[in-house]
Amino acid sequence: MGRSRTLSEYHTAECKELLLEEHRVQNDGENPYKGTPFKLAYGSEAIIPVEVHMANHKVTMYQDKDNKKQLRVNLDLIDEVRTDAEQRMARYKNLMARQYDAMVKLRRFNIGDLILKRISLATKNPAHGKLGPNWEGSYKVIN
Repeated sequence: MGRSRTLSEYHTAECKELLLEEHRVQNDGENPYKGTPFKLAYGSEAIIPVEVHMANHKVTMYQDKDNKKQLRVNLDLIDEVRTDAEQRMARYKNLMARQYDAMVKLRRFNIGDLILKRISLATKNPAHGKLGPNWEGSYKVIN
């Protein structure tokens, strides 16, 4: 029979999962500004209370006087960080638009063609239920 986890072991494991999730969010391709919203607002990263008790590089290398100087530098650079984030967001949106547009199938209709129109959920008759028709028409192309 395996030994059950103590509360501190559970807490430590939960903290590690939280930190890994935060790291994933910061470095994920779905996050185009490559940082936390806190950094974009205040110019520096924050250490969450869970991280203070864990031995990591940020905590061990902390120097109060260097920290104040670095905060001033970060505040001076905040406009550049925000501009960089805006540019990344614009590139990301353009990439998403190109990928979406690549999936769209162009269709050309000639005058006189008969076509069907898809029925949306908003215009679908609820009395028909889910087995009702998905298309209506046939319509003739005139222009």
